[in-house]
Amino acid sequence: MQDSLNDIAATVSASLDGGCFRTRLPAYFTNLELLGSEISYHYITPRLREQSLRIEDFFAEEVEHAALNQRVWTFQERLLSRRVIHFFKNAIAFECGNMSASEWHRDGVPYTRSEYVRLDGRLYSGDELQVLKAKYPQYISLETKEIVRYPGRSKNTIIRRASRITNPEYTSTQRERNLLLAYSARNGLRGALEMLQILPDDLSQAEKLECHRRWYELVHAYSGRNTTYRSDRLMVLAGLIELIGGKTGMSNVEGLWETTLPFDLLWAPVTSLSLQPEPALAPSWSWVSARGQVESLLTTFRAAHGDDISGTTTSQIHIETAVEHTGSSNSLDETFSSTQIQPDSMG
Repeated sequence: MQDSLNDIAATVSASLDGGCFRTRLPAYFTNLELLGSEISYHYITPRLREQSLRIEDFFAEEVEHAALNQRVWTFQERLLSRRVIHFFKNAIAFECGNMSASEWHRDGVPYTRSEYVRLDGRLYSGDELQVLKAKYPQYISLETKEIVRYPGRSKNTIIRRASRITNPEYTSTQRERNLLLAYSARNGLRGALEMLQILPDDLSQAEKLECHRRWYELVHAYSGRNTTYRSDRLMVLAGLIELIGGKTGMSNVEGLWETTLPFDLLWAPVTSLSLQPEPALAPSWSWVSARGQVESLLTTFRAAHGDDISGTTTSQIHIETAVEHTGSSNSLDETFSSTQIQPDSMG
């Protein structure tokens, strides 16, 4: 059941008739009594694997791989809902725009954040990155000397005392760092959608690359889901595309954004290439034309050569391309002078 704000999801169910509720294993929630009497008893408290998982791993195993989340039509509904309660086999989980939680993580865990890019896709400056990466010790040792003269002695005695005090550089830097992190982009699919909705219109080339990465984070997750009809391949993303385009003014062409088009063309199937049979749903340059899950070539290149885009990376990707298009959302006429991906040594 869903409205525009909240979603109650029968995540474990494989069909409309599955429902939310399951018979739970007692061992998940009750102590196992070994020996008892009228005044005392001994028991074992189960420590289950799910309870020891980090919240990210818990969601990856229990929520992302659940039957409901393998269907394309639930992808958009889940992301557009502000809050989702997941019912699955032996517990209940919760997610919203700020955090995720479960019966094993009852206090909730905020989403991790990127330490180089803002919520709106702007990259932090060099000075800001230095603050984010600064590692000052929290405490420093302070040595003091005291000169005393004891009665009956002709010479002074030097007494040294060592103490530990809070490092003022740590305190001031930590305050700045916390402020920068509060405006940093959230990781994960919800963070990607949040960034894509508030992009400014004067992005640098490096910032466009970051926005491309976040869009293909959504595309990668979405394209790996199952669909009954081939025609649903792009249709299901229409709501997300309309939302992003309406708030940023960007135009989308067959699943690719015109603003980041040279980057968005650089996609590849996760497995062997398999184009959809005729009639084609999209031109061959669009990821929509391929069967199965796709990924960004630039994302996989960064994973192999380092994810630091602040200027310290040992490799870079050189791209030269010229694109001419009609501006229509239904067609794209393009001519490429040259398009290449190659690592350039930077020493």
